[in-house]
Amino acid sequence: MKQKGFTLVELLTVVSLMAIVGIISIAGFSSYNQSQAIQTSAENVVTMLNLARSRAQSQIKPVGCIGTLQGYRVQVTTPRSYSLYVICDSNSTPISQQGKVLPSNLEFSFGISIFFPVIKGGSIAACVKITQTAGSLIRYVKVNSMGEASVRTTCP
Repeated sequence: MKQKGFTLVELLTVVSLMAIVGIISIAGFSSYNQSQAIQTSAENVVTMLNLARSRAQSQIKPVGCIGTLQGYRVQVTTPRSYSLYVICDSNSTPISQQGKVLPSNLEFSFGISIFFPVIKGGSIAACVKITQTAGSLIRYVKVNSMGEASVRTTCP
């Protein structure tokens, strides 16, 4: 008489293969999630740089700016935060417009400041490095002399 069904060895083999595939897919998802976090953060920095450039070109002068508008500056204020500042007269204190913070597992190369003067809106070419604190992912935000910002994996 023939019995229908699977043997214990066959069942264990299938369950083991499913577990291996599941572990590999979880590891892949985790890596993808970290990659997306650093990419999104770099794109947010580009957005703020483009905002500073746009405001400098259009000469938008906020209410708190007394005197002549000199331009806008994006500055890395701590290893995890950056802010947009309005620069009025050259001897006055910059006015903070808005600040943002990177996720807890990312940080900047510290002390970078990018200035966009009024009218021309260009800047000194710069490269901002964003790194993952517990891993090896790195993204660069490159600003060329025309003030155009972009996300890159290397910075020449």
